[in-house]
Amino acid sequence: MKVGLSFSLCVADIITGKVDESDVLVITTGTDFDPHNDQQWDQIYRGYELGWSVTGHTESEFRELSTRLYDLGRIHQPRQFDRLNRRNWSQVFGHHWLDLMLIGSELQNNPAALDLWNKFQVVSRLSGVKVEGALDGLPLD
Repeated sequence: MKVGLSFSLCVADIITGKVDESDVLVITTGTDFDPHNDQQWDQIYRGYELGWSVTGHTESEFRELSTRLYDLGRIHQPRQFDRLNRRNWSQVFGHHWLDLMLIGSELQNNPAALDLWNKFQVVSRLSGVKVEGALDGLPLD
């Protein structure tokens, strides 16, 4: 499963098939907008058009996916909660996707991590994020 660090780059990756939408847990972004709001959407998308090439998809495809991710709670915008996200984390890390991995032996030795893993599975099922296989023999339930 993946955590995205750049709204525009991550959405473009999903549209072009580089990343499967069901692999995305969340995309955290420095934006503060609602894709349902036409005025806010126009401002955000026009800014992306000026900043990078928007080839490989149409604006309607980009907005449709953005709206779906937003409605599913998969876009996290700290600025909406008075938390400034001033860093461009994709530049800090040199890439815009983080892959999450859990090691089963660590879960067996750490009750708090196992409890968190069990709670995560519930959330992943509710949000539609796929979690493949078991972790070093640990069942997914």
